Amino acid sequence: METYSYLRRQFLNDAPEELVHTSYVLATVENSFEGEYHSTGTLYIADCRKTIRLEFYLGRAEARTASIAKVNLLLKVLGEFRKALTQEAYLITKVEKQSEEPSESFSEDNEQASESLSADKIQKRGGRPPRTKPKLLAAKLKAIREKLHMSQSQLVTALDVKISTARISEYEKGTREPNMLLLLAYARLADVAVETLIDDTDVSLLGIDRNSE
Repeated sequence: METYSYLRRQFLNDAPEELVHTSYVLATVENSFEGEYHSTGTLYIADCRKTIRLEFYLGRAEARTASIAKVNLLLKVLGEFRKALTQEAYLITKVEKQSEEPSESFSEDNEQASESLSADKIQKRGGRPPRTKPKLLAAKLKAIREKLHMSQSQLVTALDVKISTARISEYEKGTREPNMLLLLAYARLADVAVETLIDDTDVSLLGIDRNSE
């Protein structure tokens, strides 16, 4: 008779053949031979050359109840994980598409120049008017760093992006504007929405109470 009532190994990636073994799921359920023997289910999850092993013992009644509860909880968590992962993948893809447009640098001179774009230049940009620079963005970015009590170099590390401290200084002075990926990184670090950074009517990061004005 068969040793296992269920046995399946499923690879989880499309890596070359020599690497495919590094990511797989192996699930086995021992045959109880019509309930005559206490069997065990085992789940192996392997990835990045590391493997975890989960056991589901079907011996005592309380063990069977615990094993079924464990696999049900695992399926619930995986479902929630899949939903969250899919959502984040969508958001990242959306931001990447937006960031394909080159980031604009702003200074007093080029802001005035952008506002005076002629009709033919606007037409070359697909008929869209020039984007308005958020006037409080630089102050908000600096406020985030100061509220976190970080130096500019520490902020670079926290943002986990490949930029220099000089670039951080330019952002805080308003001579350069970060792209959408960086704005998203700033927003996550400060635990705020991106809209809070670019909306000049939202001054919560600056500690200003609009109602008291």
